[in-house]
Amino acid sequence: LMSVIYVLSTVLISWFTLFADNWRQFIFFYFLVYTVVFAIAYLLYTDTQFLQKITQKYLSSSLDEADMKLILKKINASFNEDKPYLDKSLNLTTFGEIIGEKPHSISQTMSVCVGKNFNEYLNAYRIEHAKKLLIDPAYNHYKIEAIALDSGFNNKVTFNKSFLKFTGITPSAFKKKYN
Repeated sequence: LMSVIYVLSTVLISWFTLFADNWRQFIFFYFLVYTVVFAIAYLLYTDTQFLQKITQKYLSSSLDEADMKLILKKINASFNEDKPYLDKSLNLTTFGEIIGEKPHSISQTMSVCVGKNFNEYLNAYRIEHAKKLLIDPAYNHYKIEAIALDSGFNNKVTFNKSFLKFTGITPSAFKKKYN
């Protein structure tokens, strides 16, 4: 990083020489550039997390930690009580309408507090529901695709990919293992 800063400052000084009419102006430009370079270097040296802070995804968000905890409680309550994840057409926008929150607030809460995006969180609940159906003797005569549809997935392919991602095995292997 320091090498990049050095090269950029050298290029910048060379560029400033085009504007210098005499030696005194060149010294001024030279001093100005190196003051900025040293200030940046000092800032990076004293605050090692500076670059991470300015590249945060939600840097300008007005949502604080207390608001996110409240939204997370709403999300969990809705998922555990109302089971909206069983709706095939559920997406971030419609879920925001269900719990009365803006989609970007839900997205930020999921990203910061849970470490997953909304679809990953949604599919995790759907997979847990599908696992219960796969080991339930009352559903033994159901095909895997029917269980996928009952769990909120739109098709078998998406269900199989998600199931494999979350459990490490296919739905049919899971059903054989527990039946």
